[in-house]
Amino acid sequence: RQLHPGDFQDPRATVQTIAAPPEPDEDEDDGADDGVGDGLPGDGDVVGPEDGEGDPDLPAVYLARFGRKVVLAAWRRRLDERLRDPTLDASFTVSDLIAMQARRLATGLRAETPSYTPFTWR
Repeated sequence: RQLHPGDFQDPRATVQTIAAPPEPDEDEDDGADDGVGDGLPGDGDVVGPEDGEGDPDLPAVYLARFGRKVVLAAWRRRLDERLRDPTLDASFTVSDLIAMQARRLATGLRAETPSYTPFTWR
């Protein structure tokens, strides 16, 4: 109940148009590759969906600036929470548990340990 409808925005509202570079005079063509027509931004291309409508099969919304701040603050609080790892019989922050799981997985993939034991929480 931390986010509200105003904390989201329509992705169509975030499509940006990049201004086209000035057209060179035909007399002054030096043969250099100016990037026009290469598909790179700068040709007046629209950054984002071609028609600005997005993919109708993938409806989406974006978090607005304040919504992102709320979500990131909650995520940081969650990373600082402490949980008990039953395999080590000790308490760690969620952030530490994520790092430990990455190391455990890596040693398991390199066959340095006989098995990988994932951490699960409820």
